[in-house]
Amino acid sequence: MSGWAGCLEWGQLQFARLSGGLKFLGHAFYQERTRSVGICWQGDAIYYALAEKQGDAVRLLRLAKDHLPTEGISGMQENERRQEYASRAAMGLARQGWGGECIACCLPDKDIRCYLVDLPAQMTPEEKKEAAYWEVDGRLLEEGLSAEDFSFGWHLPEQGHSLALSVPQATLAAWRRCCEAEDMQVAAWVAEIPEGMGEAAPAALILQETLPESLAGFREQDIPGAGGAIGAAFWGLGRISAFVLGISSANPAEQGPQWAWRRLAAAAAALTLMVLLFWGSWAGMAAYEARQERQAVSQQLLAMAPDRKAMQVLESARQGTAARDATLQQLGQDALPWYSILLYLGSPSLSIEGIWLQDLKLGRDQSLELSGTALTYAALAEYMEAFRHEPAPLGIPLLAKAEHEAGEGRGEIRFRLVLKP
Repeated sequence: MSGWAGCLEWGQLQFARLSGGLKFLGHAFYQERTRSVGICWQGDAIYYALAEKQGDAVRLLRLAKDHLPTEGISGMQENERRQEYASRAAMGLARQGWGGECIACCLPDKDIRCYLVDLPAQMTPEEKKEAAYWEVDGRLLEEGLSAEDFSFGWHLPEQGHSLALSVPQATLAAWRRCCEAEDMQVAAWVAEIPEGMGEAAPAALILQETLPESLAGFREQDIPGAGGAIGAAFWGLGRISAFVLGISSANPAEQGPQWAWRRLAAAAAALTLMVLLFWGSWAGMAAYEARQERQAVSQQLLAMAPDRKAMQVLESARQGTAARDATLQQLGQDALPWYSILLYLGSPSLSIEGIWLQDLKLGRDQSLELSGTALTYAALAEYMEAFRHEPAPLGIPLLAKAEHEAGEGRGEIRFRLVLKP
C-alpha cells in the first residue's frame, strides 16, 4: 500500500506542476483589459476620454476634443456624416496615440429614442425588464414600428421611473460599418441618458469627481459632451456609469480577459525561428555528410581506376574470344565432310560410263546439288540407281533437272541431282 500511496502522491505533484505551468502560460498570453478610450460624437465636435483600471478602481486619465466644420457636417447625408465622424475619430485616436486601446463609443443624441416607463416597485428586475419591453413595443406599434428592429439599454431602479434608450438596429449597423472601414474595433456602444430623464446624479458632478488632478480645473461646461465619452470609457472597462446605458452588448467586463496578441505573435515568431534554425542546422549537417561521402566515393573510384581499366580490357578480350568460339562452333555444326563426299562420289560403284560430273555445291537447306552431263537417259537412270545400291551419307538423290541439248555431232543430257540429308 505504501508503494501505491507514493505513486499517487508523485502523480498529484506532477499534475500540480503541469497546472502551474498552464496557468503561467495563461497569464503570459492572456491579459486583462486595463485601459479604455471613450468616444462621443455631438454636433460639430468629437470628445475623447482615456480611463484606466487601477486595482478595483477606474480612474480618468485624460480628456480631448476635436472640432469639425459646421458647414461641412450639416450639409452631409446621414451615411456621409457617420463616415466623416468615424474618419475624424480614427485620426484623433492616432494623434493621441490611443489606436491600440479598447474603444467604446457613445451614440449621438439624434440617433437615440428615450422612453420613461412606470412599473410597480414590487416587481423583480427580470419582470421589470420584460414589462418595460412590452410597454415600449406597444408605443412603437403606434408609430408603425416594432421593438424587434431596435437595440435597447435599460435603467430599472427599485424606486422611481424606469428608463429605456433605444436605437434602430439599422442605424447601429451603419455606425459599425463606418468604424470598421476606418479599422476601429468598437467593443461596446452606449447612449447617454438625457439630462433630467433619470434619477442619477448630474453628469457635471460625476465629471468633476472623476477628473484627474491635472484636469481638476475643468468643469462640464468647459468641455460640453465629455460626459458621454467618460461614461463610454468607464463602460469599456466594465464599470457601469451613472449617466450612460449599454446599447449593443453586455457589460464588457463579462467578456473576460483578452488575448495578448503581441505576446502571442512574438512567441509564434520565436518558435518559427527556432524551427527554422533547427531545420537549417539539420539540412546543413545532412549536406555536409553527403559532401564528405561523395568525396570518399570519388577517392575510392580514383584508386580503383587502374583495376577498372584492366578489368575492362580483360572483359573485352573475353567477349571477343567467346564470339570467335561461337562462330567456330557454328561453322563446325554446319560444315559437311567434303573429303568423304568426294571419295564417295569417286567410288567405282558410282563411276558409270557415259556420266560426267561437272559441279558440286551446297544448297540453302543443307542439301547437296550435283550437276553434270549424260550421254543417254539410260546412263542417267543407271547412275541414279547406283546411289540406291551404294549407301550414301546424304541420302538418295532426287532428279531436279534433265534436259537434252544438241552437242557437236552427238546429243548430251544436262542433269542436276539434289541429295538431302
